[in-house]
Amino acid sequence: MSAEPRVFHCTLKVRGYELDGFGHVNHAAYLNYFEHARYMALEEGGFPLPALLDRGWGIHVVRAEVQYRR
Repeated sequence: MSAEPRVFHCTLKVRGYELDGFGHVNHAAYLNYFEHARYMALEEGGFPLPALLDRGWGIHVVRAEVQYRR
């Protein structure tokens, strides 16, 4: 029997310098959002960054792929 996956929600405020001339979020800004949310999710799960570093653990992104729909 497998456990249900936990869902993590993160709300971020879009900053003006992340927008293009049309007022759309620049596609590269989303990768920063994902990185911020990753650290927030780890912290919520009991793995704050200082604790990871104290244990000598590192979490590394080796690949990121984003499919923009709109």
